[in-house]
Amino acid sequence: MAPMKLYLPHLVIRTCLLGILAFSNLAYVLQAQTAEHILSVENAGDSEIRIVWSDDAAGYYLEESLTLGAFTDWQSLSQTAIEDAGELVIRLEIRGEARFFRLNIEAPLVTLDNLSPLNRETGVAVTRETIIHFSAPLSSDTTLDQDMFYAEFGGSKILSRAELSSDGMKATLFYLEPLPGSAQVVVTFDGSAVKDHAGAFVDADGDGNPGGQAAIAFNTLSLSPLPGTGVAGHVFASELAPAADGGAPVDKPLAGVTITLDGLEETHRTVTDATGSFTLSPVPPGRFFVHIDGRTVVDEAAGIRYPDQAYYPFVGKAWEAVAGVMDTPVGGTGTVYLPLITVGTLQATSMTEDTMIEFPPDVVADNPALAGVSIMVPANSLLNDDGTRGGMVGIAPVAPDRLPGPLPQGLELPLVITV
Repeated sequence: MAPMKLYLPHLVIRTCLLGILAFSNLAYVLQAQTAEHILSVENAGDSEIRIVWSDDAAGYYLEESLTLGAFTDWQSLSQTAIEDAGELVIRLEIRGEARFFRLNIEAPLVTLDNLSPLNRETGVAVTRETIIHFSAPLSSDTTLDQDMFYAEFGGSKILSRAELSSDGMKATLFYLEPLPGSAQVVVTFDGSAVKDHAGAFVDADGDGNPGGQAAIAFNTLSLSPLPGTGVAGHVFASELAPAADGGAPVDKPLAGVTITLDGLEETHRTVTDATGSFTLSPVPPGRFFVHIDGRTVVDEAAGIRYPDQAYYPFVGKAWEAVAGVMDTPVGGTGTVYLPLITVGTLQATSMTEDTMIEFPPDVVADNPALAGVSIMVPANSLLNDDGTRGGMVGIAPVAPDRLPGPLPQGLELPLVITV
């Protein structure tokens, strides 16, 4: 199998006008005449270049492409140009590939490109973040505060933290308390207080004019547990255990897995017994979300103890319960599998450099086809559940027939990789 790499995130594709210049990782300078403006590339040391144009082109913005041709895809740069002695300057790191640049003056207004949850969505989990994607990057110096991006219920703001992704393409509202259940939450994004990479206010309401506010309303699911209503199941390890009689391998039950009701974690919880069995009750009838925390499993003899040894992961799942029934099988099957995460899987990510995440050596030794498989985490792009930056990431292979929840019917995969 050829090595596989996943790169995140992507810059937006743009189009339009004016002069073009190119450079590679070789040390030389090119210039291009764009009307009365001159666009140039200058060396700025061993690893950087300066792209420069005159400040009387302040209304222009810079785009790049990796190719030239009939179907060239131009991408706007998220960096904001800095004024320096009558010139506008952007500094870029040299990469081992050709890159083409041009100035564009007719920048379309940045709009809201995608929402999560969607406007008028129902059954939203009470711990789900609100995410807005933009059609192009916001200004690199954007700081979102509680007057620009916020959520309300009953006319009062909900405690939250707003963060902009490192590429300026996505804003996330992290809730610092569970959202109210069975409630309509209204999220506001104020485009009249936020500028894009070209210095224009964001067209938040989509009317074709700079500024305006977007209002996103969604309804959360019920958080009202019904007495006499519950779900039941078993939690096993994804890996099989040797049979005591030397026969075929058997399921390995996991004792000590903590299961909690999303939004009511402190009051509605249970723990699996020695056979991996559990019953969670009371729960809301219908659809609800749970947290399955395998990190609370401790087996010193097997070298299982979070976080310094191998461990079982923390996952979230949507389950359904039948009103008045105590033993509705979880996930329709009654069975949950958790993959063992080996020592060395988690790797710290960097705030200043891109981090390449690969499988630990012992995993590759057991499955050589995974050699070279990796994901790349861009610098300063990892966010925790509360919106703080930094943390650790790992990847682990999982048998597709022994996942925390079954795959959709008809979807047959030879391998699943959990991140």
